[in-house]
Amino acid sequence: FYNVDEAIAKRPELGTSRFRLQGNVIAGSVRDRGDRMTFDLKYHGAVVSVVHTGDVPDLFQPKIPVVLEGAFDGATYRSDRMLLRHDSTYDEQHRSRTRQAERDARS
Repeated sequence: FYNVDEAIAKRPELGTSRFRLQGNVIAGSVRDRGDRMTFDLKYHGAVVSVVHTGDVPDLFQPKIPVVLEGAFDGATYRSDRMLLRHDSTYDEQHRSRTRQAERDARS
């Protein structure tokens, strides 16, 4: 489980291994391409481009924290599973991450 800034810093180590990536969807970056969705994800000022295939939760929208499962493909993160942060259990377990994600969403 890595925030966007951590994953970018560790990209050479991570290679093409699968991992979970967390960040905020940047407003204006979401493009629905039919069989896939592209968007940019931000955390602590770092940004990564995402190509997501698979189900997208109904509550998905810009400026919300998401957790993706996938791997880097060059500079792009390709995901096939998306989870949304929406319950108090996640907030309690990841308090510092959710606070930073909320700050990023406001910027």
